[in-house]
Amino acid sequence: MGACLALERGDTVIPSFRTRGAMMAMGITIVEQLREIMHSLLAACGSRDAPHHSSWPERGLMPGSTMIGGHLAMAGGLALAMQLEAQGAVSRAFFGDGTLGAGDLYETMHIAGSCLPPVEEK
Repeated sequence: MGACLALERGDTVIPSFRTRGAMMAMGITIVEQLREIMHSLLAACGSRDAPHHSSWPERGLMPGSTMIGGHLAMAGGLALAMQLEAQGAVSRAFFGDGTLGAGDLYETMHIAGSCLPPVEEK
């Protein structure tokens, strides 16, 4: 939750399976989250998906992924788009220890590293 409290308008978060606190920090109320969990017709997506896939893009909360680490590539793509558009925004993604065994994490880090501007040597 604390990691999201430092974010500003325009920043995005892609939560993982157990990051309800991140949703709260992004302004998603407990009632809104319960609508998703209970598959209410008032849910953000009309209760057509798993509760941890819920998203409120207009509030900076992007959809997650069921695949372990699958959402990291989305976060990297958001960060690259924000960099190319010179928005100065942040894309934050959460993941657990199971992701350390998933290729998505390392592939995303590799692509993100190759998109960095070259370091100027003095």
